[in-house]
Amino acid sequence: MAGGRPPGSPNKATAEVREAIAEFAKANVPQMSEWLAQVEDPAKRLDLYLRALEYYIPKLARTEVTGEDGGSQEHRFTWLSPK
Repeated sequence: MAGGRPPGSPNKATAEVREAIAEFAKANVPQMSEWLAQVEDPAKRLDLYLRALEYYIPKLARTEVTGEDGGSQEHRFTWLSPK
């Protein structure tokens, strides 16, 4: 078995950089409202806000459900009579 870190785990430098960025972001949260307020264009301000929000609430991935070999699906419904 080969040595090294497990597949998919970040290397030490990557982990340190991510931690530094996270600390920087945490330290500047109080100023973010002030910085956004200085952006005069409302569309640009909203864009910046939404882009920052993605780090807190990630976008949902789109999923397409298909039938066999990417074809259409067949749905069958059965209604039961009340007893």
